[in-house]
Amino acid sequence: MNKKKMILLAVPFVAMALSSCADADPANIFGGDEYISNFRTNVYSVWEGNLKSSTTTIDNTYTVDADHRFSGGGPKSEEGFYKRSDYAGYGELRALYPEAVKDDKDPTKTLNWTTLDQEKIFGTDGYVAEPGEWVDQTDWEHKIWSQNKKMSRINPAFKHGVLSKLYDGRTQCNHWNSFAYIQLDQRGYGTIFPSLELDEAKYFAMTFRGGSTYEPGRISWFNINVTFYKWDYSASKFNGTTFAMTDCGVQTNQGANYTALYGFFFEEFGYDPHGIVGMSITYTIEDDNGYSTSSDLSNPKDDEEYLCLMLYEVTFPDSKWITL
Repeated sequence: MNKKKMILLAVPFVAMALSSCADADPANIFGGDEYISNFRTNVYSVWEGNLKSSTTTIDNTYTVDADHRFSGGGPKSEEGFYKRSDYAGYGELRALYPEAVKDDKDPTKTLNWTTLDQEKIFGTDGYVAEPGEWVDQTDWEHKIWSQNKKMSRINPAFKHGVLSKLYDGRTQCNHWNSFAYIQLDQRGYGTIFPSLELDEAKYFAMTFRGGSTYEPGRISWFNINVTFYKWDYSASKFNGTTFAMTDCGVQTNQGANYTALYGFFFEEFGYDPHGIVGMSITYTIEDDNGYSTSSDLSNPKDDEEYLCLMLYEVTFPDSKWITL
């Protein structure tokens, strides 16, 4: 049996439909009302294939502390929030790894994190797209880091399905609300990439913030596990490696555009990413600034307050992929 069939047999029909049958616009899978809905019911908790099976093993776990990653978490302002120029984490990536923020077509050009006219990133010629409306973003692909490094630009297979909104370069809401992110509770999510196997990548990055039913703007602290899965052809099962990012402080309810960039370079851990076919993200709340909140929305209650991780983007910048 060839590699493609062996891996795809591990993915149930529904998960395959979500990842392959629709256009890049996520509104073609679920209507807008299902994206912009009640916080307590808007959770994405799908685990594709056998990623949560008892046969899946986690071979290694690496601790990714502040000394081994780039992350949002600069100095705080007098009001107690991170300064906008520092919180995103992009400044740290640019300072530590200047080659990582270069245009892939013109390595002499340094990309920006965002644009002052942010809403126009969703349209061209001054046009501002409505939430959920798909528009051409090529004008920004050699100006903005996330648009240059987005997965849907690296490989068109990432343009399809509900998770395509994690691969489209949108790192902020800009009024798109949950058209731009998936909301994760403590169950997390797991995905098998669409008939692709990672060949080469130097680093991984993700953009996220906190979101809560409890209104005050604040810094929330998460411990986040990012697990990458490879297919063990001899044993016909998935083997995972977990990167445990500890003490991740991000904005919660301060503003939907106050997202943070976190990530790490594989060479820091001696890890070879070749062969990755899927990933998952789970987390625990370390501290919600002293507030009593839960991240378990499996059975939500109206009289409890909740905190979730709002995931906007995941990417392996400048990566190369093998079609299975």
